[in-house]
Amino acid sequence: MRKIYKILIILGIILIGGVLVLISLNNTALKNHDVRREYDIKQISLALKNYADKNEGIYPADLSELQKFFPELYLSTYFGEIDYKYKRINNNHYCLYTELESRKDVFFANEKEADFGSSSCTRN
Repeated sequence: MRKIYKILIILGIILIGGVLVLISLNNTALKNHDVRREYDIKQISLALKNYADKNEGIYPADLSELQKFFPELYLSTYFGEIDYKYKRINNNHYCLYTELESRKDVFFANEKEADFGSSSCTRN
């Protein structure tokens, strides 16, 4: 009888350890996704500036138009949808942002900066 209890205790410890490892791996994966999104936002922001330079300071109407000019630009998708929200505010201003998974925050870029937190365009 004592042998069975010892085996159950060992199995319980192994199970708890396995759950902790899975939680840790999930958090790491979420952080990796967020790092990729931040990098992508910065790259897209550079491509937007290049696009505007070539088009008399006018930004594209949407990201698909940008991808025609920069086919090497990778827009990662999540379940088939682009992770990035883009809005041309007027011809000379834009806002680009994505929601982060691990921080429950927003990473945004506009024609002036790229940073964490919300901006006026993420509220609309």
